[in-house]
Amino acid sequence: MARTALTSAETVGAIVLAAGRSTRMGQPNKLLVDLCGAPVITRTVDALIAAGLPPPLVIVGHMASSVRAALDGRLVQFADVPDYADGMSRTLIAGLAAAPNHWRAALIVLGDMPTVTAATLAEIARAADADNRVVVPTQGGRRGNPVAWGRAHWPRLGALTGDRGARTLLDDTNFIEVATSDGGIHVDVDTSAALAALRRTYSSS
Repeated sequence: MARTALTSAETVGAIVLAAGRSTRMGQPNKLLVDLCGAPVITRTVDALIAAGLPPPLVIVGHMASSVRAALDGRLVQFADVPDYADGMSRTLIAGLAAAPNHWRAALIVLGDMPTVTAATLAEIARAADADNRVVVPTQGGRRGNPVAWGRAHWPRLGALTGDRGARTLLDDTNFIEVATSDGGIHVDVDTSAALAALRRTYSSS
């Protein structure tokens, strides 16, 4: 019997970078701080699940057991990166290596971006269903995250070193823009001030 072709909901996944040390935050791990009732990483991953993507691939390193515990009960995949202290590129490379073979593309998701909506994530994934596509969300003319990278581009990502992230390659890449009104594509939780502002936003919504 011939196999049924996989749909975009199965072939475009998400790699969640959740291994860093949170040096700018001044907290043991910014992904575990409470954001109005749930850890930051939990809110980030819940949006991916709500978007209908395959089980997200969460790359852990710093305080790995605690990050895993924050996602307990959710349908996710994990991969460990022992050399996470060598920079974001190590986490990204570990994620690409662990990605399922049938994924044609992957959203590269920062674990500390909990306010990107499920609708935005789903729209990026739909646009990215091809091996050679790169899809960038924009809001008000500004590029944001997460960016989706087709598998054909993964070797370039795998050549990154240190704290260079995938976005450093965009200027030399042809990409598709997905315009959105979602300001969450610009919001991360890198500092205590950013966390406080985000808590105020959640409290007033």
